[in-house]
Amino acid sequence: MSIPATLKVLGVVPALFLMIIVAFLADFSGEKQTYAGVMGESFGQVGSVLVQIFVMMLNLGCLIVYLIIIGTPLIFY
Repeated sequence: MSIPATLKVLGVVPALFLMIIVAFLADFSGEKQTYAGVMGESFGQVGSVLVQIFVMMLNLGCLIVYLIIIGTPLIFY
């Protein structure tokens, strides 16, 4: 949810420029289409496994926060 907020703060032209830069860097990164593939090219099997673990931890953390938000009762004063 922070990406749309960041692009709103930047404005249209800088946000478009930023998206073009990111697209170019993604295309330039190589034939690999995943984080693990790019890390595997750069840091070998250890880097690939580490990034997979970090992505799993991020997803787990987001799910926990989501459950906390959904599970918190709304109390109107």
